Formats: sequence, C-alpha cells, structure tokens
Amino acid sequence: MDGGLCVSIEMFPPDRRRRDVDNILKGVLDALEKAGVYHDDNQIVLLTIRKHLPDTIGGHVAVTISDNSTAISGTS
Repeated sequence: MDGGLCVSIEMFPPDRRRRDVDNILKGVLDALEKAGVYHDDNQIVLLTIRKHLPDTIGGHVAVTISDNSTAISGTS
C-alpha cells in the first residue's frame, strides 16, 4: 500500500494476564511491514488500538487498514 494509512487494531487477549498494549502494537506493525502490507510504518497517519476482554478461542488480533482518504480530518 502506498500513501498515508489508517490502521485500527482490536486486541483480544487469551487470558487476564497483564499485557502492555504498546508491546503488542509494535509486534503487529512490524509483522505487517515485513509481510509487505505497507512499505514503512511511517505511512500510518491514524492509529487506533482497543484491548477487549479475554477471548475464549485463545486470543487474536484483528487489523483493519484503509487509505488516508477515509480518515477523519481536522485542524487545530
């Protein structure tokens, strides 16, 4: 993928042990880059991550990627 990207990550841990969201995030983003989904993680202009309650199926991560044209824009 080229250009600016919006990435949304939904994290469903396998149990209630403490997990830092930022540690999970780095692994997921690095894996997507290595797999060739995008060229570099500096393309990401909007990033959201949400940690859910433990999952009964062993845990998983769901990722949604869209181009920047669908992002909400604003000024400050």
